[in-house]
Amino acid sequence: MRTINIISYIRTIIVTSAIISAPLITASQPAFAQNVPISSALNERSQGLIALFNKETPYDAYFTANFLEAIPPTQIDTIINDVVKQYGKALRIISITPDSVEGGIVKLQFEKAVASIQIYTDARAPHKVSGLLLQRFEVLGDNFQSIKSEISALPGTTTLAIHKLDDNGNNRLISSHNPNKQLAIGSVFKLYVLAELAEQISKGQKNWSDVAPLAPKSTTSGGTQNWPEGSPMTLQSMASLMISISDNNTTDALINHLGRTNIEQQVRKIGHDDINKLLPFLSTAEAFSLKMKSNKNLREQFIQANEEDQKKLIVRNSKNLTNHDFNPSEFGSGPLFIDDIEWFATPADIARVMNILRQSHDPIIKEILSLNSGVTAGDAQKWGYLGYKGGSEPGVISMSFVVQSRQGEWYSVSGSWNNPQTEVDQGKWASIMSRVLNILAQ
Repeated sequence: MRTINIISYIRTIIVTSAIISAPLITASQPAFAQNVPISSALNERSQGLIALFNKETPYDAYFTANFLEAIPPTQIDTIINDVVKQYGKALRIISITPDSVEGGIVKLQFEKAVASIQIYTDARAPHKVSGLLLQRFEVLGDNFQSIKSEISALPGTTTLAIHKLDDNGNNRLISSHNPNKQLAIGSVFKLYVLAELAEQISKGQKNWSDVAPLAPKSTTSGGTQNWPEGSPMTLQSMASLMISISDNNTTDALINHLGRTNIEQQVRKIGHDDINKLLPFLSTAEAFSLKMKSNKNLREQFIQANEEDQKKLIVRNSKNLTNHDFNPSEFGSGPLFIDDIEWFATPADIARVMNILRQSHDPIIKEILSLNSGVTAGDAQKWGYLGYKGGSEPGVISMSFVVQSRQGEWYSVSGSWNNPQTEVDQGKWASIMSRVLNILAQ
């Protein structure tokens, strides 16, 4: 149950070694300078991108030693091979837009797409490339139908839906693939926790500045993993970590603080196409624990039970469903019970909760949802607002967005890919969802 950020997973990104010595590529780039000339070094290295992606130039002739120390040639090979496999041969440079003498943005046309590449050269001769970031790919002739055909062919089961949102909850379906299929959504379930927190704050029952203990602890993929159990945190900090990096500790602490029953009532209030698939509302520690080999008997009872009996099982066995008994060696590799022990929703279910959150009059809600855009900065800038939550585990990848167009229209974009037999390609799914957003933004 971890978050997905396209920058972390899409294999079309070369992390720059330039950030080791100078802040050339950062999360927020300065505005491009006006009337900066294209230096001969920048032009030469930009033109050299064609030979680089067509494997016609040695890496040590193109990149600085520091770059190759940080990003070894084998890793560069993998990235370039993946790019060429997906987008074809590099053909020509469309444009070079400098932001300094040393670097800028290059648009490079491949057979199937146009890439926007941020490039920086060493100030010293022979001006090798010290920083390179593949920002985004715009697939030529891309459309929703081609994407739906592509995801239909993926192994396992996929869903995808775009809903236009209005203030009355009448979410109109724009384009879809398996829109009514309940699939595991991983950490996207945390949107329901945020919705309940938002309601309790709007009613004056809670405040963002309220302090609660970081307890009970769960497993997590970063963030507060090594924090002492019971560490005091504000609710705003917990919610921010829960959404932006999918921190499981803060998630379970919020579930405990807000009340599982209250969150379940919130789910019913928002609406869900198959409420029995999502409830009882498991904490991350409970879900992980139920998947452990040592809990086989309890797991089998849980899967066979109805919602009410599942709740009783959780209460009776609460001491065995905590982080304290968590043992990574009991999980092995590959998907584990993703059809039975997870959080499930259709794209329409996600559209409902996204619509509730985006209509909140509390600006902090939108701020929290936009902390991690899930796409590259260039793609995010195509929208007036972009909120995101994603999640994954072996065999599961799910990405959901709420976006506002430059014209003021609101949309929910949600898609999931499940395969109970083997791992799914998270980078490929992230790329597909980015393409969906780019087509919608046109």
